[in-house]
Parts: sequence; C-alpha cells; structure tokens
Amino acid sequence: HHPNQFVEFIDEYLERVLSLPEPIDGLFVRNDITAIAVENALLKRGVRVPEQVAIVGFDNLDISEVQKVPLSSISQDFYLMGKEAANVPASGGGRFFGGDPDFVPRPARGQKFHRARVESVSIY
Repeated sequence: HHPNQFVEFIDEYLERVLSLPEPIDGLFVRNDITAIAVENALLKRGVRVPEQVAIVGFDNLDISEVQKVPLSSISQDFYLMGKEAANVPASGGGRFFGGDPDFVPRPARGQKFHRARVESVSIY
C-alpha cells in the first residue's frame, strides 16, 4: 500500500468509528506502526489519547515507548517464533509459535486499564 492510501484508510476508518452511536474508548491495532499512525490521527482530530480512546498495538517495538503518548503493546518473541516455525514442516497446521505473548501496559500519567468496548483496526 502507498503511504497516502494508508493515512487515508486510517482517516476513513476513524471517521466511521468515531461517529458510531455508542462511542468507543479503545482500539486494538494489528501492529505498533499502525497503532502509532492511528494515535497521531486521533490526536490531530483533538481526541485525547488515552483518556477518550486508549490504543494497544501488537509487537512492542522500541518506538512505542517514546511516542507523545506511550503505546501499550503486546510483546512477542519474534526470534523464537521464527526459530520454532523453521523446524516445522510446511503442513504443520495452525500452531502458535514463539511462546506466550505478553501485554506491556504503558499507561499515560496514572491512567488505569479497564475492560471496554473495543474496535480493531485491520489495514489489509
């Protein structure tokens, strides 16, 4: 996907999601780069992150820690995942590799996590 299409998709998605009758207060996003783009788009719209909409990414990249609003993320051991996958025949089925993923919360300024109505962003 072209970067402009990526940004346009996020803008269109947020337009749709933010206009739902029942407001969302959280998004689980498929990876940290997309989560950062979603966070920036929300901030540009004046949405307070995480007070109004919390975001959780999925791969715990180092850049997640240094955002304007630190990004909570799901951490996985990608090296171990690749190593285990390389030892399984191509017909190995739908097995999960790499151990158990870990949630890495990075609440902003004393924010606490709570169960909420959540939408997920799927770019592809």
